Amino acid sequence: MGRYKVALLLSVLVLAAVYLSGCIFGPSRDTGSTPIDPPQEDYFNESDEIEFDLKEEESEEGAAEQEEGTAEAAGTTERTIFVFDHEGRVVPLTVKVPQTEGVAKQALEYLVVDGPVTEQLPDGMRAVLPPGTEMTVKIDSDEKTAIVDFSAEFKNYNPEDEKGILEAITYTLTEFDNIEKVKIMINGYYQDTMPVNGTPINQPLSRKDGINLEVAEGTQIGNNSVVTLYFRGQSPSGNFDYYVPVSRVIPQTDNLLKATIEELISGPLSGSGLYSLLSNEIKLLEASLEKDTAVLNFSQNLINEADKEDAVSSEIINAIVLSVTELEPVKQVKLLVEGSAKAAGLSEPVSRPDEVNAASF
Repeated sequence: MGRYKVALLLSVLVLAAVYLSGCIFGPSRDTGSTPIDPPQEDYFNESDEIEFDLKEEESEEGAAEQEEGTAEAAGTTERTIFVFDHEGRVVPLTVKVPQTEGVAKQALEYLVVDGPVTEQLPDGMRAVLPPGTEMTVKIDSDEKTAIVDFSAEFKNYNPEDEKGILEAITYTLTEFDNIEKVKIMINGYYQDTMPVNGTPINQPLSRKDGINLEVAEGTQIGNNSVVTLYFRGQSPSGNFDYYVPVSRVIPQTDNLLKATIEELISGPLSGSGLYSLLSNEIKLLEASLEKDTAVLNFSQNLINEADKEDAVSSEIINAIVLSVTELEPVKQVKLLVEGSAKAAGLSEPVSRPDEVNAASF
């Protein structure tokens, strides 16, 4: 597909709401393939009041306020946020932060330009929210929704950054187990659209809206599916390699688990500047789901790709696990090589890594 056709198709699809519902064999997060339709009617306008009981963000049960991993110094922990790389793509970055009770607000504060994240940003990466932006965060626990009220400084961004800002906010907050959706306010009022480029935000935002959206070759407007794939990028200096999530619109499929691996093997689109850790010579022999565990059986050359005799490389494992666990309800991945877990060098299923693109601490 030509560059201009891809751009045109992307414009249409970005303005469309990609709603995915059902199980693993439908689209990501909420599975079951549905057409990409225009946004539904507004949930709120500026005169609406919140009709449910909101609680100030608390460190409670089920919340990702529960810290995991080992902090190198007392009173600190690690948090994954999403920032811009040098190509304007939204990418995860694991940073060190002070321990606090208001973890969702703190995570957003680390998205602010000239804010506390500055010294931890690798070469070529930048924060996403305009300087001076402040916010309050409240959680509707029943709806697993974060309501974020930004100060007026939030409006001071470049038009080309608008969609990435929404993706960074959404993916940063949905890193927490108790948040699945995000609603945005400015100065106490819900907004129908973003203030600069007019992106609709009258619906709650979630990961099913995608990140770094692209369209696969041969995809037509109509019934489509979306998979999120983790490829690799590199900083301008070449001294930092990192994972980049890409949500790819593909022809409709009933088996997103299989499609995710096949698209990961097919690699990034030409000219993207990204590269895949899996060559197109690798074959997926079988893909199945056992409760929340994806069971993936690969050909022998999955091991050969690692230049090892007895194990799959950790980089390849991470690319697979990060991609597959974007699907609901997958929490972990069991890797097999020619039907053998031992051949893969893994005795147990693998969960999503705690750190993704760790900054230099």
